[in-house]
Amino acid sequence: FEDDLARLTLLLARNGYPYAVITPIFEPDAAERSVEVTFDIDPGGEVLVGRVTVAGGPPERPHLENEILDILKPGRPFRDDVVASAAAALGRSVEGAGYAMTEVDYDVAMADSFTADVAFEVRPGDVYRMVGVVVDGAPDDLVPLAEATSAVRPGMPFGPDIVARARDNLRELQLFRQIKVRMEPTGPGLLQLRADLAPAPYR
Repeated sequence: FEDDLARLTLLLARNGYPYAVITPIFEPDAAERSVEVTFDIDPGGEVLVGRVTVAGGPPERPHLENEILDILKPGRPFRDDVVASAAAALGRSVEGAGYAMTEVDYDVAMADSFTADVAFEVRPGDVYRMVGVVVDGAPDDLVPLAEATSAVRPGMPFGPDIVARARDNLRELQLFRQIKVRMEPTGPGLLQLRADLAPAPYR
């Protein structure tokens, strides 16, 4: 019972209702020798998003807060998972400019009882560029096809979707029963894509 009450309280707080009052109502059933518990919830006032600020982004991206307005907009109901989604979107955006392993932290501060300001701190990683693709495990006649399908060009900037895109493209060929794709450093500011493949048995 107490664990359920704590989880419900936390759930409401994370969804913009930190002042909710939860009253348990007990209904004993003598015949069944049991007790049914119902939680009566008074949600209280809803907390809204206040100021949204982003600090620490790369100099060529001075207005990153504008990139997350569709996700986290002042005046909308505050939701903890929405703030986390906005942080993830900021990380993907900065990584898409070539800054690998970017980290994003955030802090929530109450401007008043029903307004939550959200401050993001972006720590861009180093700028990386791709040097190419290494294919392991594929028959020699499929290596050029696998390299081309991975869609990695030497010199292209690192992007957060490169691994997923290469994996999806290779899967669409339907030539491999195993597809493992990862990024690995080859030198300062350089990355290569490594694809570990196993051909399909019917080939």
